[in-house]
Amino acid sequence: MSLLGEIKMLYIKTADMSQFYPAACLTTHNLDEVIEFLSTTTRDNYQNGEFWTTQVPGQQSYTLAFEGLQVTTTEGGMVETATYPIIGNQISYDILVQMKRKGELIQWRIDSPSDQQNGFGYIENIGEVAPAGDFLTFSCSMVGYGKVSISSKTSAALFQSGQGKLFQNGQTFLYN
Repeated sequence: MSLLGEIKMLYIKTADMSQFYPAACLTTHNLDEVIEFLSTTTRDNYQNGEFWTTQVPGQQSYTLAFEGLQVTTTEGGMVETATYPIIGNQISYDILVQMKRKGELIQWRIDSPSDQQNGFGYIENIGEVAPAGDFLTFSCSMVGYGKVSISSKTSAALFQSGQGKLFQNGQTFLYN
């Protein structure tokens, strides 16, 4: 079964925020993990006068990149934090730029129906694209600070009234 990207949501929080806020109007986000390998040679890998390299896992790191549509920062309800005005209960491009410029450590969370991933990071780069006649977009990437933690969720299926659901055993149920 294929999953749609919109089942995962990215939330951001800084030290002065009392709660997580969604990153506004994201179109994509990805979490990339990397491990460095140390090259070595052991006696086990010496055969017929040839040395073969052995790779040993070393340090791990990650980046979190995301792209989205820019939202207005002049409309909607405003939530004041000690540092940032949160417009419409979401983190906008403007606020992300301020966070990068201040070099703030940001706590992030990615929610999905089955699990939650958490971590910390710093914004490495952020930029906007302003095509003529189209929506303003932005891209942002964060460099991880420490380890990504993953926790499982107990998931419950929610259905709208009148929506059918096909189960793996082939049965269809209609919810009222």
